[in-house]
Amino acid sequence: MPPIISKMKLINFKRFKSYTIFPNKKINILVGDNEVGKSSVLEAIDFVASGNVRKIESIGIDRLLNIEAVNQFLAGSRIFDNLPKMIIELYLDGEFNHTMNGKNNTAGIELDGIRLVCEANLDYQTEIIESMRNQADYFPYDYYSIRFSTFADEGYTGYKSKLKSLLIDSSNMKTDYATTDFIKRMYHQLTEDDIKERAVHKSKYRQAKSSFADDSFQSINKRIPPNKNYVMGLKLSSAATLENDMMIYENRIGIDSKGAGKQTLIKTDFAIERSGKNVDVILIEEPENHLSHTNLRKLVERIADAQSGQIFVATHNNLISTRLKLQNAYSGAIWTPIPVTCGHHSGNIRTAIR
Repeated sequence: MPPIISKMKLINFKRFKSYTIFPNKKINILVGDNEVGKSSVLEAIDFVASGNVRKIESIGIDRLLNIEAVNQFLAGSRIFDNLPKMIIELYLDGEFNHTMNGKNNTAGIELDGIRLVCEANLDYQTEIIESMRNQADYFPYDYYSIRFSTFADEGYTGYKSKLKSLLIDSSNMKTDYATTDFIKRMYHQLTEDDIKERAVHKSKYRQAKSSFADDSFQSINKRIPPNKNYVMGLKLSSAATLENDMMIYENRIGIDSKGAGKQTLIKTDFAIERSGKNVDVILIEEPENHLSHTNLRKLVERIADAQSGQIFVATHNNLISTRLKLQNAYSGAIWTPIPVTCGHHSGNIRTAIR
């Protein structure tokens, strides 16, 4: 049985000061207007599942840490021990081949799960205190560290992720990065059980490129004066890798040559086909973008027919929530910010879609 997110806790993450969600086991629809936190929930799941520090660093701690928590700290006594922490916890149900169970969570009891903690680095306490003393409005974003760990306090990275997620964001579907990232994730998940297979692929790919250059550029290289010690070749750097050059084809046409709407359909279908096998959680951001009414209906039907894996959909479109059953939906009312002692909501609650 693949892992299921049974509970999600957000502390000082973006607009959420303190928030707890209890998702459905199958389909979860996050419905609401812009800026109510739908995308942030998907992003939080993707962060913790990926175990990718660089992804968080590229966005910036200053853009992820709750601004209210920062302002409260700056307006208070500004003591090192009071610096706010950003915590995202995913409580999991399922059968695991690795250590997940422990008390390394905010509940303080033995449970299965994974978490991301971003907090001030104790190794730089002296520098942080000195900087805060010299500047009244200083906040030490640059001294924050990021750690991914299981509830058993076992650290992990993207190479040893504990939850296999896949993000399909139709808002940037046509960018080269989005397509490359999707294909790379699918490749890693399809070869997860045999990491040696990846090493063999990469080695053979480098050899094939080198052999192609030796054979195809031979006549060109003869035109270069031998005393120059120059030859034409192909890039073999880390940027020119097998993973960056891969493509998914449909009827011999690369998906990067298709429209954004068609890419959304293909990527969703590809991911759902692997759900429960190589993908545990599928995250779909605003699937209605670039889709006609007919194709949107096809997409919704494909999601509804998914047999395994957990799906989260963030949308503005009430049609999606209606067709995927109202009891799966969280409304915009729920995502409206609530005070620090924000309550939790069951994934099975029936809510009015606004």
